[in-house]
Amino acid sequence: MKPRLFSNPLFQIHLAVFLWGFTAILGKLITIETQGLVLIRMFLAAFGFFLLPMTRLHVKKLSRQQILWMCLIGTIICIHWLCFYQSIKENNSSSIALVCLGTSPMFVIWIEYFTRVSRKISLEKIVISIIAIVGMYFIANGNKIKALDLHKPGHYEWAIAYGIMSSFLASVFTIMNGKMSNSVEPAVLSFVEMISGGLCLFLFVLFFGNFHFLDQINISNGFYIIILSFLCTNVPFLLSIFALQKLEPFLVTLTVNLEPIYGLIFAALLFHEHTGFNLQFYAGVVFILLSVFLPLFITQWKNRKNY
Repeated sequence: MKPRLFSNPLFQIHLAVFLWGFTAILGKLITIETQGLVLIRMFLAAFGFFLLPMTRLHVKKLSRQQILWMCLIGTIICIHWLCFYQSIKENNSSSIALVCLGTSPMFVIWIEYFTRVSRKISLEKIVISIIAIVGMYFIANGNKIKALDLHKPGHYEWAIAYGIMSSFLASVFTIMNGKMSNSVEPAVLSFVEMISGGLCLFLFVLFFGNFHFLDQINISNGFYIIILSFLCTNVPFLLSIFALQKLEPFLVTLTVNLEPIYGLIFAALLFHEHTGFNLQFYAGVVFILLSVFLPLFITQWKNRKNY
């Protein structure tokens, strides 16, 4: 019999987000270059999903069109992770990548509009986008050591650029996954995306003959990658699925958006990253978080008002 605590959906979703909060921290601890890190993570995560009986049972039922669509999503996820971890390694800071990831809701708004998923842009969405842009402006000027210089970009500028690209790609594959999730078993969806993204990256690495990351694999890197792949990818994914079956979507979305907050706290406690940023950086964090949570609260308020 499962302990009552572990069967509680609120505990499940919070534990999932707590584990996801460590992904950026582990990305900083792992000294393997970005391509090798993402390649190994995708293959190990795919292996973890393949071990699930539901994956092996339902993967045979996929159509060719579904497989091709999921392979495209897997490739986008792969590039997203490459940008995310490169953002961390550029400035040796997980905080920048995490904060940039908070701009995803803004990108979702405009991607859905330009792809005609959403027919109109409301004033509310424009305000949310402006708040996110103001937040990124403060983030860009939040380095204590070096002022922002777009003419001669350094590691700090590149960390922000990769972080924003990572956020944009996260928005793209989130929208695409939303269309697939109703017709494909979630574990199967993740398995095909992980294995296809890993294979695409493997072919890229094979073509350019860049397998230097194999020399960087040691006991500590291997240990951290296993934790990243299984404990911070497979486990939280399953926990979030169990929680989604019992909780309101609003509560789940609100909780998932706590990931950057968890990550920032971990980065401050473990690496003291907060000492490298000035007041503008933290003002930017507040604006980014406001742009993330404001639409959720507005939606909840409207639902209650209509009810």
